Amino acid sequence: MGTTIIVSMASIEERSSGVRVVWRLKRPGHPSHGRKQPIECHDLETAEKVASVVDAHRGNLTRSELEQMLWGDLSLEDEGITFSELAELWLPSKTRISPRTRDGYQGMLGFRILPAFGGKRVKPFAPADVSGFVNGMRAAGLSNKTITRHYSVINQTFRFGVKNGYLDTNPCDGTDFVWDQIADDDQGDEDHVYLTPDEYQLVHGSVSGSIQDFVEVLVASGVRFNEGTAFQPRDLIPPTRRNPEPQLWVRRAWKLRKGPDGKREWYLGATKGRQRRRNTIDWALWELLLKLSEGRAPDDLIFTGPKGGRLDYDWFEIRWNAGIVHAMRCPRHPPEAQGKQVADATGNCGDNGGLTQKGTACGHKLKPGWNRCSWHIAAPRDAVSNCDCSEVLHRRPTPHDLRHTCVAWMLEDPNVASTYVSRYVGHATNSVTDKVYAGLMPSGQKSAASAIAKARGRATSAAPSRRPRVSSRAPKASADELGAETSPAPRPRQPPVAALSA
Repeated sequence: MGTTIIVSMASIEERSSGVRVVWRLKRPGHPSHGRKQPIECHDLETAEKVASVVDAHRGNLTRSELEQMLWGDLSLEDEGITFSELAELWLPSKTRISPRTRDGYQGMLGFRILPAFGGKRVKPFAPADVSGFVNGMRAAGLSNKTITRHYSVINQTFRFGVKNGYLDTNPCDGTDFVWDQIADDDQGDEDHVYLTPDEYQLVHGSVSGSIQDFVEVLVASGVRFNEGTAFQPRDLIPPTRRNPEPQLWVRRAWKLRKGPDGKREWYLGATKGRQRRRNTIDWALWELLLKLSEGRAPDDLIFTGPKGGRLDYDWFEIRWNAGIVHAMRCPRHPPEAQGKQVADATGNCGDNGGLTQKGTACGHKLKPGWNRCSWHIAAPRDAVSNCDCSEVLHRRPTPHDLRHTCVAWMLEDPNVASTYVSRYVGHATNSVTDKVYAGLMPSGQKSAASAIAKARGRATSAAPSRRPRVSSRAPKASADELGAETSPAPRPRQPPVAALSA
């Protein structure tokens, strides 16, 4: 561990990698005012001379200015600041992010980004440097969502640098990075689950009665979980003469931040992206919310946990998952039980294959007449049926898929524009809706195909007739003789294949 020698305005740090002088810039109004200015030195004698220069200027010197003063053309001033220094300027400049988001950015910088190239100067940065970092995360097995978040932090930092003159171009603009790409070949199954009305009714009837009302609100309003749990009676906007339909005001969401004691705490803040919206809702949802709001003050929570307060996601998810498993179990084809009746079975449950939830061998005694203990005779808690019966759910939706289902139902209606859907669910821009739900617009695709067919039909009917082929060996016919051939009657349309087969 290195030692530090304090020398007036600057300090000399002896480290295993060498000696450096560190001071804080004393220049009010400068972007780096109050920030550390480190400079590497070859030996302790040089470091003492550098520190004396800093002291003589009372700390009113940037590192690049001092390097230029001491070494002239050997200075690295032209290469600008390092990425670490740029990130220290960028993050405090963010004013429209929540404390949790700020902590997340700081964590990504400190854990992966800065150790990778925090000391690299930004001006000679190349797109290949960013691509190499992305490929390294992908090789480490990180998810595409995690990679996208790290890339976003790097991209925002460089954009801040370009805007403030620290570098000319953003190296991220030269990469071929695809946001949240599914795979290298853009193939793979869709992560989202869009429930059909029948599937939703099956899910709604299978979940616990304690969460059924909230499930109904989520799928009917399309809000996020932390937005729905923040609903209050004052968010219900009754119909008026100008707006004859009831509305729901989505303006708050539960968020996390660090409390005074350093622990995380929940608080009511703005919605994601600060996208407040007043959405028109159907009368059935309006009546349900009114019923749930009875006896509550205007600023009380409509949905609360079993002991009051915020409705916890983990508590909700346990009951949600249990309901999904119940919907995926067929009464005629139940999942196979783990235990079997064996009269002379000996040993413990684990000796016959019984495992705990942690995957370790179960040490309980066998139930008389069975090869498993009482806990492991029935089918596993999350086991589902393998049949293809229509009355059974065959997919595993998450609570967030209720929001996706709401969007899918809206986009199935050709009268609902994607712009309205984007505003209804609180997306920042229409491009977000188009990127996530572009494949859910069958009505739009059908209309596009119909428009192309109509245009082709007009083009075919307006096409000029073909001139008859005239052999060069035969005598040329007169215009009167060719008159009937130059304007042939249109050929009758062939019936479709299905009609011919019929």
